[in-house]
Amino acid sequence: MSTNQPTKKLSTPGYVSTNIKDTNEKALQRALLMQGTSLLDGKEVKWLDIELPVEFSENSRRKSVDIIGIDKRGQFYLCELKFSGNSDTPRDAESQLLEYFELIKYNAQKLEDNNIHHKKQESFSWIELALSSPNSPKLCIMADATYWCKWENKVEKVKLQHPDKVKCFAIDIDSDIFANQRAVKSGEQYTPSLEENHWHSLYTYS
Repeated sequence: MSTNQPTKKLSTPGYVSTNIKDTNEKALQRALLMQGTSLLDGKEVKWLDIELPVEFSENSRRKSVDIIGIDKRGQFYLCELKFSGNSDTPRDAESQLLEYFELIKYNAQKLEDNNIHHKKQESFSWIELALSSPNSPKLCIMADATYWCKWENKVEKVKLQHPDKVKCFAIDIDSDIFANQRAVKSGEQYTPSLEENHWHSLYTYS
């Protein structure tokens, strides 16, 4: 009897929930998506989708990309988000990004065939995203300034191992911005938002 099993179809993501209780990384993720575009060193990046699984697995907590964007020239941005209290180091974030991109390259056709995009979010081609240089996506770690300050005195231990492949960006916002927004709703669900959309490169960790 054959032991070959059919490849498990990865279920298509549903709608993105923007009404949440989280006040950290998930809040930043939702706020960016709702904001629509950000300026990374002055270059406008349009956010396409968030939290997309990039592996085919029975595990409900599959590895997922935090946020994917594209600039006006068609350059994709594959980004890992961190926020103030997160215990992951910049080097951890770098490892995650590099692993996710390898998974995308390996699973691109399946991701495309299974239409792995959230409903109502702008679609894109996983095949194009997985292309090799010179069209490979920019891999970015994006976090608030407080997160980066946390690692400032430990930079020699946590600086990136592949600075030629991964770039760091910071945004100057209050670390309590989302907690304060939720407080207005008396601790209930709220829709996180950002007014600031300028991110600047950090070279300390390279």
